[in-house]
Amino acid sequence: MRKVIVLMMLCAGFSGMAQSHGKHQHKGNSMADMTPEQIATLQTKKMTLALDLSETQQTKVQKLHLESATLAKEKMAAYKAKKANGEVQKPTSDERYAMKNQMLERDLAEQEQMKQILDKDQFEKWQKMKAESRKHWKEGRKQNSSGQDGKA
Repeated sequence: MRKVIVLMMLCAGFSGMAQSHGKHQHKGNSMADMTPEQIATLQTKKMTLALDLSETQQTKVQKLHLESATLAKEKMAAYKAKKANGEVQKPTSDERYAMKNQMLERDLAEQEQMKQILDKDQFEKWQKMKAESRKHWKEGRKQNSSGQDGKA
């Protein structure tokens, strides 16, 4: 009887840990509930703290972040609508190429605009921040994909 109770307590503990683990997987999704204006403001303030932006720089960067956040929200809304209708399909290689090409063109345009707004030292620091952010994003995606493969 004692063994059965201990076994039940262990099972309850493990299931509790497994459920709490699932809650933390979408931690980075907190911006999904924010408006583009809120996202742009937070991103601009973060850059201001890191790069010591002037008021005019903040205004220009805020505008860029707002455009970017609005575009991202529109794309996400379109994707969710397609997903709800069951229209989401794996993109073909040509579609993946076109999406990747568009993304790189947006990145180049953003880089050129930042080069116009920031001074040389700020721009170099911004590039390092961006590279570090992408590195962490890629590492997170690798961990999520490897974690999902292990569950199936």
